[in-house]
Amino acid sequence: MLKFREWITEQLAARNWSQADLARMTTLTPQAISHYVNGSRMPEPAAVVAIADAFRYPTYDALSLAGYVPPREDRTLISRVIVELTSKLPPEDQELVADYINMLLDRRQRDKIDHPIHEEM
Repeated sequence: MLKFREWITEQLAARNWSQADLARMTTLTPQAISHYVNGSRMPEPAAVVAIADAFRYPTYDALSLAGYVPPREDRTLISRVIVELTSKLPPEDQELVADYINMLLDRRQRDKIDHPIHEEM
């Protein structure tokens, strides 16, 4: 299982951010970020939430990586990310996201009808 310090290191690398960059994106000090990255200290829940927000990562999943809540296996990571990000939008934008997803699903359904897959016997 991925540990919080490994996760934060991966997230920094994926964004090409330094620890100082992450500190600027949160209310945390560069020293605190350094402690979390090297594993010498575990962050308090509020720090985990701030880091998750900076990375636009589902809060619950970050808290789980830090050991504050049990892992959630009910949905895929991408679906949790979509829910987390969508919840931060105003209601009218949330409706646009829902409309877009429905449009994609309708298109896939039409494609299945227009181009059915023939199974060989």
